[in-house]
Amino acid sequence: KLYHTNVAAYKALVPWFDYLRQNDCYDNTRIIIVSDHSLAIGIDDFKKFEGISGFPEGANCILLFKDFNSNEELKTDYTLMTNADTLFLAKQGLPVSDINPFTKNKLIQDKKDGIIVCDAQGNNVDKTKTQFEINKDSFYHVNGDVRNPENWIKIKADE
Repeated sequence: KLYHTNVAAYKALVPWFDYLRQNDCYDNTRIIIVSDHSLAIGIDDFKKFEGISGFPEGANCILLFKDFNSNEELKTDYTLMTNADTLFLAKQGLPVSDINPFTKNKLIQDKKDGIIVCDAQGNNVDKTKTQFEINKDSFYHVNGDVRNPENWIKIKADE
């Protein structure tokens, strides 16, 4: 059922892209499509993971990006990305402030040493609460291609 849902969603985008092309808007439009989460659905690249059931694949969200005036062939890029990169893709090359208008903090994109991710499915999340208790044994440091199990290092609870 997940395959059909995803295919239907992508097929629904085709008329919109066609509309943009017919109205000479496609080339001068930056398009970003990003999911808020993923699921473990049995992708071959993630079958080689042992001891981390389902989580690495579940952290592999969809992030599609077409830049202004880009008409290249579709390509896959396994650069380490997260949903948080959406902001930086959206403002890339535009005269937009690097300051969060609410906190006044500078927006920083720093993944050169990897990122830390948490397996929320490894936690008992009570959605009626406003704060969640996180299982300290469900954190991983990820650096590089997310499809490589060697790039996933479990962070010990005492670190």
